[in-house]
Amino acid sequence: MKFSGVGVFKHNFKNPNQITQFEERVVMTETPSYEEAEKFILEDFGEYATDGVEFINVYEIKEMYPEDGPVLEIASTMKVFIGTDEEYIEKYWSDQKPLTCDDFGWQHVWRNYGGGKSGCYNCQEIRDGELWKNA
Repeated sequence: MKFSGVGVFKHNFKNPNQITQFEERVVMTETPSYEEAEKFILEDFGEYATDGVEFINVYEIKEMYPEDGPVLEIASTMKVFIGTDEEYIEKYWSDQKPLTCDDFGWQHVWRNYGGGKSGCYNCQEIRDGELWKNA
């Protein structure tokens, strides 16, 4: 039997200006039982949680059913939500990063975005130049 697991992780950073990020990590395993799948998946989550990454012990494990066709569902999450489609997308589906740190009084924490550009870890802002070298 195949199982998928979704676990929630918190990324803490040594740089106090870099805002904490949450990750929903999806894994898959093949075992004879749910209990064994849970054991393996939780072990994996524990091994993944190092160097500032914390498993916050929120997870979901589901059996994957064989499907005919070119697509296989690995994992899904269901949320109860009262509101419009747009409100749902804004809350759960958008990049989850603000457009700019300036709107919140945060400091930009620059990284190499490639192509001579810098991207901020905390927001969606991208600027020309290698700003991460000045940090």
